[in-house]
Amino acid sequence: MYKDVTPDRWSRVSIEAVSKAGLMSGYPDGTFQPEKPLTREEMASILHRWMFRNGLFDDILPAVMPSIVMVHTGTNLGSGACIANDQEGSYIITNNHVVGLNTTFTLMKENSENFPGEIVVADQHNDLALIKTAKTLPPLKLAEQDPALGEPVAVIGAPAGLIESVTVGIISNLSRQGGKWLQLDAPINPGNSGGPVINERGEIVGIAVAKIVGEAFEGLGYAIKLQVVKDFLARVADKIR
Repeated sequence: MYKDVTPDRWSRVSIEAVSKAGLMSGYPDGTFQPEKPLTREEMASILHRWMFRNGLFDDILPAVMPSIVMVHTGTNLGSGACIANDQEGSYIITNNHVVGLNTTFTLMKENSENFPGEIVVADQHNDLALIKTAKTLPPLKLAEQDPALGEPVAVIGAPAGLIESVTVGIISNLSRQGGKWLQLDAPINPGNSGGPVINERGEIVGIAVAKIVGEAFEGLGYAIKLQVVKDFLARVADKIR
């Protein structure tokens, strides 16, 4: 990212994370100058950006929400997001453990009538599934690359059946579950499973899948990585007309 920040520099990961989050930037000559002293006014500028970090998603959420659904099987509920559509409707991505053995579903949105969906394909190994609905929804874009360590993300879904709920956090680790999952500190609860994890541009960077539960644990959520999602969609591309 910066020509004076070498791959083996101890602070490289932190420098890249704060740069991608928009908290700090380099100099016009392509350097970061990591050993340069920080003035009080520069620190004030950084803290000012951090104070307004929680509003990072305000502008893009209204455009993202129309793509989000709650998936109800009759006995189980989860979340999903539209990732493609055609003349006959839309395709919703979610978790395999949300759909289970069911083949038909009730899809729900806030302040809208419920509408039906049916299974297209499920991948138990990677815990992903694709649902088709006749209702036309705007598709979300998949990000071109994985998020950076420390990058802000938002999780959107229906925890406890609370449709179109948003929680915000950062990427805490880039490789869990054998490299297939991301770790994040944004709150994830039952009902969030299958919902999208988005970046500040409203692009999908992962699919919420699990959390560690226990009194001693907090902020340990997981999402299926972007590349796993892309590989799944590539394998089932013939089913998306």
